[in-house]
Amino acid sequence: MLYRVESGGFTKIDSLSLNENNIQLGCLTKEEFQRFLDSQNVEGSSDYLFDTNEVQNSLQISEYDSFAVVNLIDVSDIRDEERDQIVFYFRRNMFLVVVIRDENNNVKDIWQNSLGSVGRVGVPIGKYFANFLKLLISNHKQLQYNIQLQIEELDQRVLEDMEKSDTPQKVSELNHQLLTLYGYYDQIVDLLESLIDNDNGILKSSDIKYIKTIFRRVDRFLDNIKLLREYLVQVRESYQAQLDLGLNRVMKILTVVTAVFLPLTLLVGWYGMNFKNMPELTWTFGYPLVFILSGLIIIISIILFKRNRML
Repeated sequence: MLYRVESGGFTKIDSLSLNENNIQLGCLTKEEFQRFLDSQNVEGSSDYLFDTNEVQNSLQISEYDSFAVVNLIDVSDIRDEERDQIVFYFRRNMFLVVVIRDENNNVKDIWQNSLGSVGRVGVPIGKYFANFLKLLISNHKQLQYNIQLQIEELDQRVLEDMEKSDTPQKVSELNHQLLTLYGYYDQIVDLLESLIDNDNGILKSSDIKYIKTIFRRVDRFLDNIKLLREYLVQVRESYQAQLDLGLNRVMKILTVVTAVFLPLTLLVGWYGMNFKNMPELTWTFGYPLVFILSGLIIIISIILFKRNRML
């Protein structure tokens, strides 16, 4: 899909030209882009683009063009490591989206929708780029809201039902999702900053104005992920505090039991020595006395522990 922006809107074209004064836009496969590079004798670009298998986004700037490799996140499965991959290619009066990997053909649909409201003369390529990226991450706000709801549910679960055994696993899963999103937005922010710097001067000030707009949006997403991570850390700490509190209750009960029966253990040890000259052993009231004394020790100990709020 190749277009030239003219006074009447978009005109579909068969090929791209480096010497065109009007803005040219396109969404190409990597094979189509390769043919364009070869036909225009653009050196070095193809090796950089199509030999990369890394999940890191990257940007390369030359004297006449800029192109960025972007690995997309599937919001339905953030943990999926087989991500779709596209390339943004900028040249003076030219903006191309190159589809390297797109399993569900979502990129082409987003590209077509992004052109709908800006097909007129005078609109800079920065506007087309900003529109496309805006639609590309349009469902990420809902994704972040869903993660927030899951964290709030975990927070309530920690306070109301500590018996849920999957809480640590859920915290770990959400933490992984947030780390993935944080890295994703952070890389896009770096990419947009490099485009805003415009070291090769191929972008106009009007282009940079729109790129700054989408930069602020992605930066807000990044800040929101930071807040969600902090919230998740608080939930994890609350969960650990509840575990520690439960352990403290158990230890307190064991301490009370030990303290109550320690004097009784002393009695058992004392009268268990069985010396011949121990009068209590042959005394008629020896057993009732020890029985009553043991009962008094237990009652007094319980009263003292309750008075000190240990029971």
